Amino acid sequence: MKCFFNATILLLTIIFLCGCASNNIRGDIRKSNDNETYLIIKESCGNNNIIYVDGKVWPYKIGEKGKIKPGKHTLRCGGDLDIIIKEGTVFYFKYWGP
Repeated sequence: MKCFFNATILLLTIIFLCGCASNNIRGDIRKSNDNETYLIIKESCGNNNIIYVDGKVWPYKIGEKGKIKPGKHTLRCGGDLDIIIKEGTVFYFKYWGP
C-alpha cells in the first residue's frame, strides 16, 4: 500500500511540474501575463540572422518579444521548421538544430 501511495505522489508531482512550463525540443512555452500570444526567438541562426516567419522577414531582434497569431507557424533560416504556438502563451524559440 505504501508503494502505491508513493507512486501516486510521484505521478501527481510530474503532472504538476509539466503543467507549469511546457518544454519543447525547439524552446520553452509559458503562459503569457496578458493572455496575448507571442514569439521570442532566443537564438540567432547564422545566415546574417535573417529569419522568416510564415514567409515574411521577422521584424524583431533576437530576444525581443513579438506578437503573433496562435497556431502553426513556419520559421525559416536555411531550412524550414514548423512550430505550434497556443493562444495566450509565449514561445521562447531557442534551437535551430536538427
